[in-house]
Amino acid sequence: MLSISQLTCEYKVNPLSIDAGAAPRISWKLKCDARACMQKAYRIQISATVNFDQLLWDSGQMNSTQSVLVELDGLQLKARSRYYYRVKAWDNAGRESPWTEPAFFQTGLQNPGDWEAEWIAAPEKRLRAGVCPQLRTFFHIDKEIANATIYVTALGLYELQLNDERVGEHYFTPGWTSYANRLQYQTYDVKDYLHMGKNTLGALLGD
Repeated sequence: MLSISQLTCEYKVNPLSIDAGAAPRISWKLKCDARACMQKAYRIQISATVNFDQLLWDSGQMNSTQSVLVELDGLQLKARSRYYYRVKAWDNAGRESPWTEPAFFQTGLQNPGDWEAEWIAAPEKRLRAGVCPQLRTFFHIDKEIANATIYVTALGLYELQLNDERVGEHYFTPGWTSYANRLQYQTYDVKDYLHMGKNTLGALLGD
């Protein structure tokens, strides 16, 4: 029995924010119950949908033993988009594996023009030493949500909250850089934080 497991993109399982630069790289592990089994060829497909009815890219059968950081060369990616991928392989005895279960990667904000938000700040006259600005807004959802992703950064530190739940597991985000030259940002899947009706988005800021 030949199969493939542990699909990753750029070393991550279903990453939410692949940035601009080189083409994404896919890795996997071959599983086989025969002795001296080795990969002889592979095939990768990319789709806009999880059921692969909107195929965007197909490597075809590639005669290669490579299974680590295989570059998706020639794939044209759009910002803030989710892509599903699957892999199959052939071994040195000619056995063919089934397709893997779909995995995905999602592109981030690849260019400065992809940012559509404006900076939010507390009024300067209301800032006091030792007090963190607290920002809050409300929005309504009146239909089913398929996917929800939020991109966050700050000139300083932030903690994001959605419906009174802390979003993410990291602290001291977005991470120190030379703020005048470069900002890091975080990407969160927030679908499970949302509900029908009124929702509350808030943030705590630190200098």
